[in-house]
Amino acid sequence: MNIATVDKHALAGSCATLDTAGGRAISETRKIAAILAADVVGFSRMASADEDRTLARLRALRADLIDPIIASQNGRVFKRTGDGALVEFRSVVEAVRSAISVQNAMAERNVGTPEDQRIEFRIGT
Repeated sequence: MNIATVDKHALAGSCATLDTAGGRAISETRKIAAILAADVVGFSRMASADEDRTLARLRALRADLIDPIIASQNGRVFKRTGDGALVEFRSVVEAVRSAISVQNAMAERNVGTPEDQRIEFRIGT
């Protein structure tokens, strides 16, 4: 959820809205979440050089490294793209811890890998 859409009632956990079709009030629950957005730096270049290998490496990283880190911080991937993802966390602290863990692990994995073959993530919260 974009924090700009949160109103004073959402902070309390729920609010009433008007159903314009029937003119009756319905209850709606909202929550505040931290969103992490990530994608691979230079993905198009890497995929154009060797698409199958790039996708296989990315799938392996997701399964072996990224998804377990996200789960350890109570994150939930709600959208994947070819080279990225949007992840929901209950707090900014969990989102930032996840981002730091991924970046540190990737720095270790990229040691000794030629620069043009490194998978590096751009991550924002």
